[in-house]
Amino acid sequence: MSVHKRPADADIEKPDADGAELSERGQGSLTDAIKAVATGHARKPGAGTAPSPRESSLTQALRDVASRKRNPPTTRAGRKGIVIYVDQDVAAAIHRLAGEFNTTVQALGTTAFDLLLEKFGEPRPG
Repeated sequence: MSVHKRPADADIEKPDADGAELSERGQGSLTDAIKAVATGHARKPGAGTAPSPRESSLTQALRDVASRKRNPPTTRAGRKGIVIYVDQDVAAAIHRLAGEFNTTVQALGTTAFDLLLEKFGEPRPG
């Protein structure tokens, strides 16, 4: 199994010159909010002073992110995501198959799960 290495702080966003967190210019993710609080860089948009301890609490950051309206693509309506991790060569083979058969990785995955359910005698739900 191969391991992908990256610099330790590759995902950490640094504050810009005026001290505002870069992710707060748009809608940051939950990860961005947690990192901002953990590193002490949490800021209210447009605020020029350091946050009070109460404003920079992890609980408040979680509430702020959780209260944002989510707009997933319509193709995901009524579906549940399943993530699996495979070696890079397996992922490359799946993408190659999708290209060769002019289909998507999603369609290949659906077929694979259908075959898995059939193999174990499980009826396909829905």
